[in-house]
This record gives sequence, structure tokens and C-alpha cells, in this order.
Amino acid sequence: LSIADFSYLKPLVMGVSETLKEKNVSLSLPSQRADRFNVEVAEAVQSVRKSTLTFAPEAGTERLRNVINKNLTDAEIMNAVTTAYQSGWNKVKLYFILGLPTETNEDLDGIVDIVRRMKQTCLEMKRDKSLSLKGHLDVNVTLSNFVPKPHTPFQWFPQDSMDTLAQKIQYLRDAFRGMKGVKLNFTDPQISKLEAVISKGGPELADALEGAYRKGAYLDAWDDILNFDKWFAAMDELGMDPEEYTRCRFTNPDEPVPWDVVDMGLSKEWLKTEYERAREAMGTTPCFEECSACGVCGTYSTWPKFIENPYMEEEKTAASVPAVKDAVDAIKPVADLKKPPVCKVRVAIQKKKSVKFLSHLDWLRMFQRALTRSGLPVAYTQGFNPKHKISFGPALSLGVESDGEYIDVFLSSHVTGIADQVNVYLPENGKIISEAVLPLSEPKIDKSIRQMTYTARWTCKDPAKAYMMEERIQQMRSQSDIPMDIETKTSKKSFNLSQYLSDIQFEKDKNDIIVHMTLDVGFTDEGQPIIIKPQWVLDVIEKDTHSASALEWSICRTQIMLKETQKQLVTA
Repeated sequence: LSIADFSYLKPLVMGVSETLKEKNVSLSLPSQRADRFNVEVAEAVQSVRKSTLTFAPEAGTERLRNVINKNLTDAEIMNAVTTAYQSGWNKVKLYFILGLPTETNEDLDGIVDIVRRMKQTCLEMKRDKSLSLKGHLDVNVTLSNFVPKPHTPFQWFPQDSMDTLAQKIQYLRDAFRGMKGVKLNFTDPQISKLEAVISKGGPELADALEGAYRKGAYLDAWDDILNFDKWFAAMDELGMDPEEYTRCRFTNPDEPVPWDVVDMGLSKEWLKTEYERAREAMGTTPCFEECSACGVCGTYSTWPKFIENPYMEEEKTAASVPAVKDAVDAIKPVADLKKPPVCKVRVAIQKKKSVKFLSHLDWLRMFQRALTRSGLPVAYTQGFNPKHKISFGPALSLGVESDGEYIDVFLSSHVTGIADQVNVYLPENGKIISEAVLPLSEPKIDKSIRQMTYTARWTCKDPAKAYMMEERIQQMRSQSDIPMDIETKTSKKSFNLSQYLSDIQFEKDKNDIIVHMTLDVGFTDEGQPIIIKPQWVLDVIEKDTHSASALEWSICRTQIMLKETQKQLVTA
């Protein structure tokens, strides 16, 4: 998506942002085109909260940008960034791609050079101190790796080897070393290699995907779970060489490719022509200037419409787009942002069935958006970026249900019936089930937790395993030392589980085994809570009985127990 290609972007943004600003709702855009950067649009988008501006030069030199048809000059990139700095922005994010076809060390040096020049230019600029007192520009440089993609002219180009990509990453680390105010982010070459294999794979790839799944690769969107060894082992068992897939397969434009059976509307002859133009570093004129006969419009009878000067047609505002206007008007006004909180309401909200598959952060965003839409007088923080003043309880692991998670909502005026007003915007199985008004002096949830209870259920048709599990649980009830090791990507922790296992009970319901456990919450010397996950307890049981893994259990947090002086909102 290139949002800057939308002809009426400026009038649309100007119309929508004015309405949203009154309701303290911020508007955001993806990365902007440097050659079409508009300060008015940027300021309108970030009138509520001024965050980082993002540009995507993709390559460090104009020659390489011509190869990928980016059509951006160094001057246009410099002008966009310096204009943003002059207007009050202190930070920009730049996206580049490593390993592009025909890339040389001169192209890598170009990335370093353009960042150095824009920082130096901004350092020498004089700007109004009322905009910002900061005297330099911070730059976040994000570098991903080139992946050949089907249905593009670059599907025939090979990908750099992982060793070559690693060398280029180190080359740039060394080149940027000592340059203050620059933060580098790189994509792991193994991720890019895996993406390229999947991108260029044929029907045989199905067996590799299933093989990786069988080895446990099915939650790999989370970095702490992603294990490349499982993927590459599955490919190796099928005789698939990742390097052959990404560097040798389908590099001849005249040979058939597996995805030829998919009609994207693009003419393959046009793709071949663009492939040759890329090799010669010849750009292609954008279709709003001249049709290059790619085939899409002819196939689908969808002809693009453009206007000559979109920024001159100010009458095209959000009001002329009914769907946008209705959506904006539906947002209820917020209370005075400067008004301090007068009370807080502790609510308990369910996380059941399908809602348990929402990650903790997504679940928090869901609740915050529901609050915004409800129009309740939620108090706001008084920092640089005002946000809802909300306090959450301990995070719940993905896939674990809960009978009620605590959330403290601070209000700038007294209101009753929060549940009725917010539940309208929450999904089924994710509603507020109770609420209690508390004084502002009441301690935070994470400072008040003492115990949490869980119920775990597993279908077991083997009486012997059920017996072994019952015996093990009875032992754990009286065991004073249950050693446990927890490994993360950065550390390994060892502790005595029995210190936190207040109680554990075994129950059998036909073929279902039910484990009830009560886990104490400890605190570090700094006062931070130590939360024991129920999955860890189940891992101990599985290790000693060779029964179900923690992933096979259905787990529910049934109660969060706070200090005795505080009212319990949820009882299983």
C-alpha cells in the first residue's frame, strides 16, 4: 500500500483529523513517499500525538533505486527529512533492503552516507525553539533482506546466501559505529531464507510445511518460539536444499514456474521486460503518467483514475465521503483531558473461548478501544502522549481462559453502570462481568495480588497414565523441593516450585483429568511480582509421568486473590 498514491489524501486527512482531534483520537499513516511528503498532512495526522515519521528509500543509491523502480532521488529524500525536522520532528525511521539485485558495497556505503548527510544538515539548521529544543535528528534505520516474490519482475533474481547477508549486516554495523543518534535494526537472515523458500516453493513445499508443523513449528509468529532448526530439518528430510531454492531455482525467465497456474492479471511478457529493465537499472514510468501495458487493466477492466493536482481540490473533504463521516461522528466526545481522576473502577472482564486466542497486547487494545467508543469520562495521563489512565493485572498466557481479569479504570467524574456502556463494544466471551468503585488510594492490582487459582483439563483414555498422574500430584502436595528450570532466549532461571505451589488437587470426570492448583505470587527485592505460570506446573507433571504436554491442556484462571482488605470480584 502506498497511501500517498491516493489522489485525495490531503483533503481527506485534513477533514478527518480535525474531527478526531476534538475527541483525542490520533490518526496514523504507513510510511510516506519522500517525493510526495506534505508537512500539512503530517501535522494533521499527528496533531494529537507527534510520533516518528517513516520513509522508505529502500536502497542507498539512485542507481539501485532505479533497479527496483523506486524513482527517488537523494535530493527528494533529503528534502523530506530536513523539511520534517524544520517543522518540529526530531526522529525519522528509514527502511532499506539488503541484498537487492546488483547490489555492491557502494550501495551499502550510500545508506551510511545519506544518513550521515541528513543528520549533519539538520544539525546545522536553525529552527524555531518553540517547536523543539532538541538540536539534532535521531534516525532509526531498519534493514530487511531481499526476498524474491512470485508475480514480480524479481521472482527470477537469486537471494544472497545467509553468509553474504551476515557479512553485509556486519559491514553496516561497522560503518555506522560511532554515529550518534542512529539506531540500527536488522532482520535475521534465517527468517529471510525461510521466506524465500516458501515464496519460491512448488507443490512439494506442502510436505515441508506439514513436516515442520509435526515437529512443533506452529506458533512461529512469536520470536521466542520460532525455531529454524525444525523448519530446515523438515526440508532436509525431504531432500530440499534451502540454498538451491533461493539461489538456483527459477532464475531463467523462459522456464515455467509453479505459480504460473495463478492468474494475477499481469502479463508474463511484461514481467520479463521489467526484469530486463531492472538488470539495466532502467526505471519504468508510473501508470498515472503513462500506461506500461502490464495487463491488469485489460484483464479486469479496471482502469485507474487520477487527477492532475490533488492538493488544489480542497473541497474534497471527509464530509463528501459518507462512510468516513459516519464512522468519525460515531465516536463519542471525550471528557476534559486536563481533568484529574476522582475515582477508579475495578472491573473483571472475561476471556473465554475464542477470545483466549487474542494476545495480551491485542486484548488490551481491544478494551481501550471499547472505552474510547463508549464515551465514558476516562481520565488521561498528563505526559507528552496522553493515554487512558488504566492499570491492568498480570498478563495471561496465550490460549489460557479466564473467569475474570482485573482492570482498574480511572475516571474524571463519578459514573455508574460501566459494564453496560462498554460491553456494547466488546465481543462475546470477552465482556465485563462485575465492577466495584474504589478510592484512588487503593493499591495497584499487581501490588495487591497474593494468589491465583487455575483449573486445567485434559482428556485421557489411558487409565495407567491417569493413575500415574494422580500419584505424582499427591507427591507434589507434600514435596518440599520441586526443582524447575525455565529457559528463555536471554537467560535460564532455576527455582523451587514448591515455594509457590500453595495447593494442587487431582479430579477425574469420566475420561477427563482435572487439575486444580493455587499458586502464590512472590515479589522481588524491587517489589516486582513473581508470577508462576500454570503451564510450568503441568510441565513438571508431564516430565515425571510422560503424559500430556502443557499444550494439550485446556487451562482457565478461575480466581485472582488480592489482599484480604479488598473485595474479590470473581469466584469460580
